[in-house]
Amino acid sequence: MRELLPTQPYGLQTINQTRYDPVRFKPCAVSIETKVQGSEEEGKVQLAMWSSAYFARTRSFQQSMDRIGGLSTAGDAKPVSTITLPLLLAKLDQWSLLFARDCEDHIEVIGKLSVGDTGSLHGMYKLLCALRCLAGWSTGTFQQWVARELLRMNLSG
Repeated sequence: MRELLPTQPYGLQTINQTRYDPVRFKPCAVSIETKVQGSEEEGKVQLAMWSSAYFARTRSFQQSMDRIGGLSTAGDAKPVSTITLPLLLAKLDQWSLLFARDCEDHIEVIGKLSVGDTGSLHGMYKLLCALRCLAGWSTGTFQQWVARELLRMNLSG
């Protein structure tokens, strides 16, 4: 990633939707929005906007990787692949899991699964379990997708 991003135009030298240096080389696996004021709907809108920007960036990055690899014609280029992203929304002490799916012409945010809360010991253990599951997915399925689909690495060897 550190070798490939400098080949991008200056404004696109990030894998995320931001050029903030601590995260620009690290693909975002899970977005988290916290709301202590405002509505839950505002949180969902923010998560959808981040997801939309992220999907647009990963799509653009994949197309750049194809051009670098010499796959410039539509028939040769590998189809753009997206992944459904988990989203966490914390409204006060309640935590919910949603998912963002790239439908090419729009982003669909689906589900709302309660994954715990910080108001009770039982709720905190539920939240800890959910966070551990998301961490496992991030270092497994998501990391493999990044290598195969974003970096266009052949993982079969």
